[in-house]
Amino acid sequence: MNDPQIEYPVYLVDRGNWMIVISNQTEIICGIESIDIEDDEYLGWDSNGRKVGLYLDSGRHIGIKLISHDCYIHELITAILAFAKTAKKKVAFTPSKENLSPYELLWR
Repeated sequence: MNDPQIEYPVYLVDRGNWMIVISNQTEIICGIESIDIEDDEYLGWDSNGRKVGLYLDSGRHIGIKLISHDCYIHELITAILAFAKTAKKKVAFTPSKENLSPYELLWR
């Protein structure tokens, strides 16, 4: 079961700095392999910057859970900027726009 306290979208980044943005809990299974979950391949944050994690339930269905109620928004922004560099994607990050949400930062 997925954690109802998670604020979507959720941002997942793998070890290669590639980012997946999940808009809702039904999108979790798209593009994510169970072996990657077993290997702890992803770091994740919800839209409030709280850490989330992926897990496999007893039926090997992918779920997502809140790991921390603390805010790690700077880690999330760093992950978005690393993804942008990896993907050669321009993001809307300038000193005057530091208050953008992670979603606005990535997709603006």
